[in-house]
Amino acid sequence: MRKSKSVTSTKIRILHIVNSGNIGGMERALYQLSMHMKHDGRFDVTVAFSLNSGPFIDVMRSSGINVWIADLNSGWDLTKFFKIRKFMKGFNIHHFHSNMLFYVFASCFLRKKFRVYTNRGGARFLSFFQKMKSLVFGFCLRNFFLAYSGNTSMACDVASLRHHIPRESFSVLYNCIDFNSIRPSRDRAEILRELGFPAGIKIVGTSAHMIALKRIDKLIHLAERLDSNTRVLILGDGTELNKLKDLARDSGVSEKVLFLGMKINPFDYVNAMDVFVLPSGPEESFGNSAVEAMALGVPTIVYRDGGGLVEHIENDDTGYIISDDQELFDRVSNLFNDNFLRQRVGQAGKDAVINKYSVENMIRAYYNLYEKFSRAID
Repeated sequence: MRKSKSVTSTKIRILHIVNSGNIGGMERALYQLSMHMKHDGRFDVTVAFSLNSGPFIDVMRSSGINVWIADLNSGWDLTKFFKIRKFMKGFNIHHFHSNMLFYVFASCFLRKKFRVYTNRGGARFLSFFQKMKSLVFGFCLRNFFLAYSGNTSMACDVASLRHHIPRESFSVLYNCIDFNSIRPSRDRAEILRELGFPAGIKIVGTSAHMIALKRIDKLIHLAERLDSNTRVLILGDGTELNKLKDLARDSGVSEKVLFLGMKINPFDYVNAMDVFVLPSGPEESFGNSAVEAMALGVPTIVYRDGGGLVEHIENDDTGYIISDDQELFDRVSNLFNDNFLRQRVGQAGKDAVINKYSVENMIRAYYNLYEKFSRAID
């Protein structure tokens, strides 16, 4: 990657601000970005967390990334406000990856800071309190920030409308995927033996955080229509898990639907699938698991109202974008019955995402965004 003279003339101190270190697409993307910045040497990088929770805090520390924790569990503690403001004073760039007003206020009280916001959320219903918070946050964005981005084009659209900022002010910064880490450690035959499946079984499944916006219930209803030679694998944990298990039991498909929970290497199980489905709604901004399944060559299906998910797929070429549950059944059935089609779509999807979501592309996009800092201080 070509190094810009304006960026490399001085070492820039950058603070990434996130809520917690819980597992998710944002945290993984930020970890990869921070690691490359650390090795690149042009930036002195620190990641600030509001809450002292989540495995990525220890992952970042063990990788040599600077970590700072505000520990805001107590709420609007003014002593924490002044502590945060004092800490943030030492950084040139404040990059917000969520709308944490406590940090935003502390930053806005500091002069000569280059503030960046990346929206990583899709369209969603806002409560009255959330609307008030969004209004305040939008005021701060318009008056104190110099750069805006989203992890998909849809995320940029949402932030532009919500905060009344011109759409052309936003840059699309897609998450990168560390494709070297997407390596199954066991083959399909071994997974089938572990799960007690016969060799000829057909498998459709997903890997997701079990929350309402993922709409995993659609896979359980799909299982009701599939024949006895099929299984539905559901990887992941979350607040909706018990409700989904109850739905599978009440629908009479408990024997066809397997909830595997969290796995050390989920790619072993995704790689064993014939078809991958991420049925998220419009609240989904990116959906890393869909891209990861495509990188494994598994034909992937998303819904047309699935937010940023539709940006991963060229319909009928690198995967499928469907409109309703009937079309889901039809597409899955067709893929189950056509080995050549599965291989063709799977390979096309793999080629597309490996090119589009490389680490190099994400790093280049972020560095282009930070170029605005160099121009601002020239």
